[in-house]
Amino acid sequence: MVFAAVGALEILLAHTENKLTLLSRQSLIDCDRNNDGCDGGYIHNALAYIQQYGTPTSSDYPYVAAKGACKGNIRSHASITDFILADKRRLEEHLLVSPIPTVMHARPELQYYVSGVYDSDDCPNDLNKVNHGVVIVGHYAGSLTDEKRDMRHRRGEL
Repeated sequence: MVFAAVGALEILLAHTENKLTLLSRQSLIDCDRNNDGCDGGYIHNALAYIQQYGTPTSSDYPYVAAKGACKGNIRSHASITDFILADKRRLEEHLLVSPIPTVMHARPELQYYVSGVYDSDDCPNDLNKVNHGVVIVGHYAGSLTDEKRDMRHRRGEL
């Protein structure tokens, strides 16, 4: 879920810098002691860590797909001043200000997702079964009431 928090910050930063800067997921995996490293973690813990310490770029602190020793001497590139829990009844308003990092239950077929609206009949609405972090970046007209979202999902290149 750490990836979703960093992904949302990358989008905000891209709007500020007018370019995409990939931020380090590895720094949170290695350094955030209040999270679960490679086992997902919690979005609010990742955001709190970024708020307190910031995060470097991925080129300065690259992803290695394993928990390692914290390299705390690497300069932070971005941080946040505050964050709130998004009210699900006001997601459209929240999306005007910020992308929304969130979680979902990812079925095995999601690994083959390329584009479009991902829809599964077997998607439990149970917080105990979430296993994947995503970032809500927009929506289709009427979709917020239909419980469908447009998500940013990247695999492999991180």
